[in-house]
Amino acid sequence: MNSSFQGRVRRINDLARAVSRTSKIDVELALRQWGEITAPYSALYGTASGAELADMFATHKEDLLRENLRFVLDKSNINLAIGETLKTSASSFWYYNNGITAICEAYTKKPLGGSEKDVGSFRFEGISVVNGAQTIGALGRAKAAGVDLTDARVLFRIVSLEGTPDGFAKAVTTANNTQNEVQLMDFAALDERQAELLIELRKLGLTYSYRRGEPEPDPTAGFDLRAATVALACASPDLRLAVQAKRYISGLWEDPSREPYTLIFPEGLSAAFVWNAVRIMRVVDKELTNASAAMSGKERLIAIHGNRFILHCIFKTLDLSKMPEVAMFDPQLETVLIQETKTILEQTRHFILEKYPESYPGNLFKNQDRQIEIMQSFKNEEPAPGPMQQKLL
Repeated sequence: MNSSFQGRVRRINDLARAVSRTSKIDVELALRQWGEITAPYSALYGTASGAELADMFATHKEDLLRENLRFVLDKSNINLAIGETLKTSASSFWYYNNGITAICEAYTKKPLGGSEKDVGSFRFEGISVVNGAQTIGALGRAKAAGVDLTDARVLFRIVSLEGTPDGFAKAVTTANNTQNEVQLMDFAALDERQAELLIELRKLGLTYSYRRGEPEPDPTAGFDLRAATVALACASPDLRLAVQAKRYISGLWEDPSREPYTLIFPEGLSAAFVWNAVRIMRVVDKELTNASAAMSGKERLIAIHGNRFILHCIFKTLDLSKMPEVAMFDPQLETVLIQETKTILEQTRHFILEKYPESYPGNLFKNQDRQIEIMQSFKNEEPAPGPMQQKLL
């Protein structure tokens, strides 16, 4: 890896952190029975007071979790279990809980306690929790609810990024989040392209959430990672992506360093392109929902299960070169999209009922070969460029 590329990656990471975190968080925290690792990189470990950690979360809230794959998941079963443990067995919390892992830019030990390891007071600069968001969030909620955390102790370790190589913070976060409750979409949160997209969308006055636990944006003002992924997969000329978005969307996030993820979120992806793709998807989905409500039996199942296939077909009729323009979505376009959705739904319905009357629609729309077959039947019916193409050319 050459130095210029490394510099670019470093700038992207710095930019991502700058936009995610409102300000650098510096805290002081006491650790009992603490120890230190000095090579190859510096790190501390020990036992922290549950009450102190709860106060830390109360002060900084989710800014403390900006490097984490997820924010606090309020309705998680894990959180409910952590909260119950704090209420009933606070003194045994250290034994029941996995603890918290954090990173910081640097740390220093305060004079209190001298060289003794029984207790040490430390100042952490630029701290961020990378694993244990649910633990620290549960501590904060428990204390706010009046739970006595005096006896609660938490296993705590923190890694200093001082003198570490590029990408080390990301590697620590990834490695510390490979347990069962982490979902594949969480790893997209570490991709620099998501942070870049967030920045560009903010310039357009839009909200974008790409980590679990973040509030879902108002549909009129933004969207989330799932919506972006489905819209972009269906907008791709590669039908395989639309099929996978229907069959197993998590597979699209499995590895942000390679395909299919890089086909959906390539470098230089236009924020306006994504926003327009999502808006088109919403119009098509709404029409299909309305259409299915007026249907029954197999026809209704075709409208429901065929949503991603039909959206892919809609995108194939569009001039996608117009999509990077925010203004391309004029008021008349919605009318054209609705009509085109009705047309493609009717063509799809006619083909399936005639060719595969006994097949379950849900299975047909997870089968790429069947979908190619349906699209090929359209070609026999399609005249010259229709109103959709004329509208956007």
